Amino acid sequence: MNQFFAVYSKSLKEYMRDKVIIGSTIGTPLLFIFLLPIVFFGNIPQDFLPTLKGMNTLAQITLTIMIIGQSNLSGSIVADRERGLYRKIASLPLNPVKEVLGRIFASLVFSIIGTFFLFIIGYLYGAEFRINVIDLIVAVFFLLLIFVASTGIGLIISSVINGESAATHLGIGISLLIFFIGIGIPYTQLPSQLQDFSRINPLTAAFAPVVYLLEGPGVLGYNPFTFVQITSTIILSTLLFGIGLYFYKNVAWRK
Repeated sequence: MNQFFAVYSKSLKEYMRDKVIIGSTIGTPLLFIFLLPIVFFGNIPQDFLPTLKGMNTLAQITLTIMIIGQSNLSGSIVADRERGLYRKIASLPLNPVKEVLGRIFASLVFSIIGTFFLFIIGYLYGAEFRINVIDLIVAVFFLLLIFVASTGIGLIISSVINGESAATHLGIGISLLIFFIGIGIPYTQLPSQLQDFSRINPLTAAFAPVVYLLEGPGVLGYNPFTFVQITSTIILSTLLFGIGLYFYKNVAWRK
């Protein structure tokens, strides 16, 4: 456990102290919370505006989680590899799984901090949410699935990409690409091909139940609680995480 907590403490301090990380992780979603309603919601009826602001806030929370898992995590791993950290600890009895779980837990804590911050800002800005205890617990479960899948992608990136800047920007690029094909743009406004993709992609498929539960069944445009979508989302998210761990242990750790 000492290995786990040592890595967790180191990683969380890096996240919290680096202004660039904080800016790229929370700054962009925070800007979108304020900017998107001004740009796209100008002709929306006032009584529906709080719901759209709620959807937008949930989308920005999801974007933050994806950036932390796919960009921050992968960037920190590659940065430590470039600094020679792995060469120094290669001779130590350090378990790669415990080491990476410490990094992942630090990313999870950072995600929780970012989620609470954006949720409060969105609420103060006029976002409306339908919250009861059961729906909130289920929604948190799907947000955790988004984190799990994003972390798996981040571990894969850190294993195959050399260079901190390249890994960080690739993670941000993937996060923004996914964001604009099923998260930031409502499902009903997507072309039919992208609607099909959004139901298969574990990140967008996990986001759909969050909107369905916290904003209402009629807002999303379809019912995501089908056996096929829920089962495939859980399996694919877990599979991505497992592949990421395999790549980290057998590729990134040995580089």
